[in-house]
Amino acid sequence: MRTTTTNQLNDKVDKEQLKITHQIILTRFRHNFAAGKSFTSVITKGEDVPEPYLFFECYPNGDCEENKGTLCIKLHVYPEPRDVKMVYWIEGTEVRVENQQLAYSKSGISVTKVCTIEQITNSNIIVDNELKVMCEMTFTKPHVAVVPLAKKVETAVPMHALVKFNEPDFTVVVDDKEIMVHRNFISLISPVFRAMLEHDTIESKSNHVAILGFSFEVVKDVLDLCYGHRLKANTIDEIMQDLVFADMYCMSGVLESLSELLIAQLNTENFISIVKHAWTYSSDTLKKACCKFFKSDHVALALTQEFCGLDSEISLALLSSL
Repeated sequence: MRTTTTNQLNDKVDKEQLKITHQIILTRFRHNFAAGKSFTSVITKGEDVPEPYLFFECYPNGDCEENKGTLCIKLHVYPEPRDVKMVYWIEGTEVRVENQQLAYSKSGISVTKVCTIEQITNSNIIVDNELKVMCEMTFTKPHVAVVPLAKKVETAVPMHALVKFNEPDFTVVVDDKEIMVHRNFISLISPVFRAMLEHDTIESKSNHVAILGFSFEVVKDVLDLCYGHRLKANTIDEIMQDLVFADMYCMSGVLESLSELLIAQLNTENFISIVKHAWTYSSDTLKKACCKFFKSDHVALALTQEFCGLDSEISLALLSSL
């Protein structure tokens, strides 16, 4: 027994829905097969039949003992899970049956009992040993509910966790102590390091650099911060020392983060210290923050001895912000 098939692709209802009308022609049709005996009617994937790729298995005498005596058609749909509504009918008869298959159930396989053998034989619809069954399938992409995570987890991964499987290849020496880093990474953080390592310099050849003028704690604190570790500086003075090192090596991202931290700590007690730092190192960000803070409490701040001891250029800039 063999089958021939014709199919017609109807217009898409929308991007989420596809309707296909298919005619299954069962040739040399007999119904004296054993239950479970099948033959296949395939729709090949092509330009006229886009995904989903599907095929039928036809069981003239049922797909199992339980369904013996009925014409069963099994529809396979893959690879993309979809909801599918099937309507089978035999023209010239009252045979019409609907079935629905939801994605993720029964592995994309759906069995439909179309009609009984008695209905077929009593309807005189087998012509030249052929039985024609029509099928209309409407495929819809399933709408899967978005289920939030039961427990919130930290998804931001610090840099040190990302690079821990790569050996450091550059040494920073401070006060005869070594800090191991990655050449490519610190080149991204600092254009000063990048220029040093991309050219034919002593540091590039020797794979190490000696840092002068800063303590080991300051340099390590800043480099650790770049790698995603917690900042160890816990006083205003220590943060400002870190800022000076970051500024010297043009670490813009570090400068921004540390400046924001310093601004958040700004109060009447540390105001003068931060003002002096802002003007000494020409930090526009800190200058702006200091002017804003001064404007909010200028009467009290301007009468202090520390304010009177400021350089005239600084005090004039602060007073001009009022």
